[in-house]
Amino acid sequence: MPLTSARAPLALPSSDELLALLDVSQTALALICPRYADDNQAIINFSFEYLNPAAQRLLDLSDYPETAFLACFPHASEARVLAFLGGVLETGQPGYFECPGPPESLAAPLCIEASRQAKRLVVKLCCTGQLAQLPMEAALRASRAREQLAQVDAQRQRASLERFMGQTQAIVCILRGPAHRLEYGNPAYQRLFSGRHLTPGFPVAVLHPEAVAQGIVARLDDVYTSGKSSFGVAQPLTLTPPDGQPPLTRYFTFSYDAYLEDGRTAGVSIFAYDVTDQVHGRQQATRAATEIQLVMANVPVFLFRTDPAGRMTYVNEALFEWSGLAPGPTDLDRVWDTVHPDDAPALRAAFKASLATAQGWESPVYRIRRRDGEYRWSLTRTQPNFRADGQLVGYSGVNIEIHKQIEMQRQLTRVNADLDMFIYTASHDLKAPISNLEGLLHALLEELPAEVRQAPFVQPMLERMQRSVDRFKLTIAQLTDVSRLQQAQTQPAETMDLAALVEDVRLDLAPALADAGAQLTVDVEACPHMSFAPKNLRCIVYNLLSNAVKYRHPDRPPLVLLRCHSSAHTIVLEVQDNGLGLTTSQQGKLFGMFRRLHDHVEGSGIGLYMVKRIVENAGGTIAVHSAPGVGSTFTVSLPAPSSAS
Repeated sequence: MPLTSARAPLALPSSDELLALLDVSQTALALICPRYADDNQAIINFSFEYLNPAAQRLLDLSDYPETAFLACFPHASEARVLAFLGGVLETGQPGYFECPGPPESLAAPLCIEASRQAKRLVVKLCCTGQLAQLPMEAALRASRAREQLAQVDAQRQRASLERFMGQTQAIVCILRGPAHRLEYGNPAYQRLFSGRHLTPGFPVAVLHPEAVAQGIVARLDDVYTSGKSSFGVAQPLTLTPPDGQPPLTRYFTFSYDAYLEDGRTAGVSIFAYDVTDQVHGRQQATRAATEIQLVMANVPVFLFRTDPAGRMTYVNEALFEWSGLAPGPTDLDRVWDTVHPDDAPALRAAFKASLATAQGWESPVYRIRRRDGEYRWSLTRTQPNFRADGQLVGYSGVNIEIHKQIEMQRQLTRVNADLDMFIYTASHDLKAPISNLEGLLHALLEELPAEVRQAPFVQPMLERMQRSVDRFKLTIAQLTDVSRLQQAQTQPAETMDLAALVEDVRLDLAPALADAGAQLTVDVEACPHMSFAPKNLRCIVYNLLSNAVKYRHPDRPPLVLLRCHSSAHTIVLEVQDNGLGLTTSQQGKLFGMFRRLHDHVEGSGIGLYMVKRIVENAGGTIAVHSAPGVGSTFTVSLPAPSSAS
């Protein structure tokens, strides 16, 4: 038996052996690398990275030349050589190309074979000058070169189309034959029907049974038979998931188009966009608009819109129902006919003036006629409407019936007037009898003999009578103060020197300050002027300063600080003392009418009540921070004139 031995695999040659092999090769070989444009997209040239000796002799270059490809072959772009090399690099398919004419440095055409290695090309160069140049051979080579170039172009176009199909969000599907068998579906189509077996060659009716019931197959039949395209915009398609989940309806805008092969219809192509989000958005907007329209029609206030000139463009149904007015859509301005004739001129003038400002507006109170003919008090407010570019497009307005509030306000005004009259009459008419009674009591004291006045039961009785008279006088004084407070609410505002007003109050309190040994510090430089009713502001300052002195601590002289500071919207007055201080419980009762928390000093118990009423009627606030045995700080915050207006 003959002996056989297994042949051991040959080891790969080393780098030195490969270089030696390239050196003795008669084939011209080159390693070239692409150069890209600034956007790293288009190839604009190639660099020689290595030339073996045969290639060096052919191109008359060194083994590692610095010369670029286009420097050797300036017309390579025109000869499509650059395109050929770029195609091989992009597709990875080896190729052969023959230049249609000889390069400038050669006497004969140059043949190029190229293959991709990583990010470079290995190129074989062959000059055909030594070959017989028969006309047929030249034509064949030219045809072969054109064919190869066309293949490269086709491959590049196919690769570009595949990238587009893979990246587009549009659904692309190609069906073949009258059964509409699936030939191609792009990734967007596959994602839409994920979980299904989309086997090429199967009919649509098998892959998508719901397409039959929803009329899609019938539409495809019509396109295939007639050759006419079919279009749809935001059409619903109910999908049945394969995993048992409930059906899902989505919306598509699509085009079904017949495609031809050899002049005959070969199938139908589908191009569709999923517009479900847009449809849901429109449906939601429509529902919201319907709900808003329903609310506007039935809301118990009157809503309207106007153009920039103030002409009515919309009035809600509530006004028509309330007023009985039934204008047509072109004469909505008839709503002005419901305004009381005595109020209409001033109201129209005020509305016209507001249009010139292009700002929000609140009407004066006016009367509007109800369906039964009765006029009811109402109020109107408007706001301008602007486009994104700042262009005024009109006004939106609301009219509110405030008849009950106005009538109640009038009733309160009458009651207050009657109360003021009663208080004034009572305090005026009672002063004289009380004065007479006090005079008679003093006369009685003078007429009584000394031994009678000193009797055990007479002196206490006389003292009780005097205390009763004093309490009666105090009650009359309190009634007078309340009447004065009602009148103070109508005082007009004036701009005044705050420091001068405080100094005037200090002079009035000078005896009390001196008796108590009080030190008053005034710091109002931050707001030297204030706009307020003078009597009301004086009342605030007087009561706060006098209380700081009256309710002083018995173990130390009073230290009183009045300061003022302001911001863009507020003016703040603070009065701080080191007096008796207040407990938390006392602070809650401090501003009540006729509230007196300390009985060791005289007072009516109405001063701080009046201060609080004045401050709140002006739109401000008053607060106190206090601790027993430490002192108190009263903080009055008043709106600045601009914000108050």
